[in-house]
Amino acid sequence: MRAKLFIASGALAAMAWAVPFVGAAHFLGSRATANVNATVVRPAPARFRVERERGLLLQVWINSGGPYIFAVDTGAGMNVISQRVVTAAGLPTRTVPTTIIGGLSNARSSSNREAIIDRIALDGRANTLPSKQTALIVTNLPPDLDGILDPTEAYAPFGYSIDLPNEQIEALPAGSIHPDTRLPDEGA
Repeated sequence: MRAKLFIASGALAAMAWAVPFVGAAHFLGSRATANVNATVVRPAPARFRVERERGLLLQVWINSGGPYIFAVDTGAGMNVISQRVVTAAGLPTRTVPTTIIGGLSNARSSSNREAIIDRIALDGRANTLPSKQTALIVTNLPPDLDGILDPTEAYAPFGYSIDLPNEQIEALPAGSIHPDTRLPDEGA
């Protein structure tokens, strides 16, 4: 069963505490390898904005439609999308085992539907992420939030770097950080 605990609203508020204010937080996902197919193009850096109580927000295009506003949540474990965007973008869906969604606010919800996204782009229609994406469909996101992007999933097979001072998220070149490399103390 695909039961993953999703930390939504509370994790966004805690993001400012968890990610350093100096330097950048780097993450090299387990699916990021030095053997990335040469045809996979690394996306350009994407700008985000930081909103108090909301976290990191960025513009996202789904199958060329948008822009939509997504929150970045490094601990989400999956991408999440609102039913409104699924309908507007005409995304195909499928039934999956029920996933329980909860946050630090003690609000719980569940979903057994997933959207299939052919192309997702950040900060511009042409800045596409490397692979097809899936997103759990939910009905209870705030009205001004269209989805939640987990960069670990979204940037695979690359790692990523979040640079808070410059308000930018960027794909790390595959193989650029050896798994045994110790990141600087100001990194996360």
